[in-house]
Amino acid sequence: MKLTKKQIQFIADKFANEQVDSMDMDTLIQIAYDQLFDYYVTCNDEELKEEFVNYHNDDEKEWDNVINRYHSLHPESIKN
Repeated sequence: MKLTKKQIQFIADKFANEQVDSMDMDTLIQIAYDQLFDYYVTCNDEELKEEFVNYHNDDEKEWDNVINRYHSLHPESIKN
């Protein structure tokens, strides 16, 4: 039997809820982290900055801080 789109959505909703209900908090956190990380690494630099700045209430200083933090950990990345 080939399922309709509505049937697939109904079953997916039920199955996802069952899985979430049976997970512990550490597993839920790991899944959320993995999904966010997988999305952010597909962004180009402009998209990532926009996501980051939007999350930080349009505060570009936070973006500058994280870039500076990266450079302090990886000084070889600084262009002369």
